[in-house]
Amino acid sequence: MRRAAITLLAIALPSYGLLVSCSTGPVQTNNPVPPSVTWVLYNTNTGTRHQTVPAGMTLVDFINPGDNYDVAFWADEAGGIKTITLSATGTAICSGNHAPYTMSNPFNYSIPSQTVTLQVTNGQAYTHAAFPYYFNWQTGVTAAAVTACGANVPMLGTTIYKGKATNFGNTSTGTYNFEVHTCASGSC
Repeated sequence: MRRAAITLLAIALPSYGLLVSCSTGPVQTNNPVPPSVTWVLYNTNTGTRHQTVPAGMTLVDFINPGDNYDVAFWADEAGGIKTITLSATGTAICSGNHAPYTMSNPFNYSIPSQTVTLQVTNGQAYTHAAFPYYFNWQTGVTAAAVTACGANVPMLGTTIYKGKATNFGNTSTGTYNFEVHTCASGSC
């Protein structure tokens, strides 16, 4: 029995984290089954990790207001992962529903869609890969809103991530959503 080579691929992506992949195996171009996928949320403030396997619906997780986190869309495919795509949209309001960003006038933001195409080397493709994104309230896509809210932080908000993976048979998972909500003190 031949063992797949174990390698680590890390590609720096602007405004995203690193694309990480470990395992490789022979490329299969005739696989009609889409990759299996998993969302992983790691709260960098509390050190807690949640892993959720998509079931064809929107998945939801909660964090405390102001907590920064990593979210990663993992794909597994024995015949190789060709592409992984990640994007997000979100809204945020100032703490206490204070101006300038309130429930009726939220701060809207987006994390632009980015697709990574994984390379094949000597007939070997990556079979396990993640596309992570690091969400930081103070320095990321919500930085301007944090400044505008001033003393009314931490902010409350919802970010809806979208992930998709495709194998070398060009079979796609379709888009899976993962919502990350902040919730008021004591209600998480």
